[in-house]
Amino acid sequence: MGNDIERLSCGYCEQQELFIIKNGKHKTVKFPANVFLIPFEDGFMLFDTGYAGDFNDLKKNFWLNLYSKILPTYAEQKVSCYSQLMQKNIDINKIKYIFISHFHPDHIGGLRDFKEQKFICSKYEYQNLKGLRKKFADLFLPKDFSNRVTYIEDFEEAQVFPEFKSFKINDDLFAILLAGHTDYQYGIFCKSANTLIVADAIWTDKAYKDLNFPNDIAFCIMENKNAYKNTVEKIKNVCEREHLTVLYSHQEFV
Repeated sequence: MGNDIERLSCGYCEQQELFIIKNGKHKTVKFPANVFLIPFEDGFMLFDTGYAGDFNDLKKNFWLNLYSKILPTYAEQKVSCYSQLMQKNIDINKIKYIFISHFHPDHIGGLRDFKEQKFICSKYEYQNLKGLRKKFADLFLPKDFSNRVTYIEDFEEAQVFPEFKSFKINDDLFAILLAGHTDYQYGIFCKSANTLIVADAIWTDKAYKDLNFPNDIAFCIMENKNAYKNTVEKIKNVCEREHLTVLYSHQEFV
């Protein structure tokens, strides 16, 4: 995976391949909720937290139950982000920050398990939550979230790639705006590993290498179709020019 960035798969949902890529097959594929553990100063930063370990218990919530019917979801306590970190004997206190790419259940489900950690997210993404995303945030965010969050936009702006707005988290990590799936979704560029974590900006290799966009139905869950396509094209340009390694939130790894 490169330069000690470690992937954890924290639950998964299922969907037809034909929704994920145009000309996809009528077959069920898994969408793992990938979390990335990134070396950060004298500890770690988590990129997202995957599904909640008590997801099944939470399905009494009408909206989450509806979500799980549209996207059949499989998550349990033993594969939650927190549980896997404990199984790996990782000191939770060494996780300094949890970086939130955007506020969907498969990215924020495990936040409540972390009692002391600070959060990093987009101010505009958080403060403009509405509709279903607001309902999911109310379900999954710790009660003291607003007291523990630092906003990406409060960091120093730094031009890492001319195609994207970016902010300097530290000398090695940069938040990269990857708009489209949501208006203020962010990924992370790890300079030492020459690696870009793209969240839901793209779901598969084909998305940017072949500019193979999702089925039109999939765009119903995105905030800005044109921005999404523009972001994918920019990722293609950057990856080809900089020879980046790309890590996906929802692609299975072998």
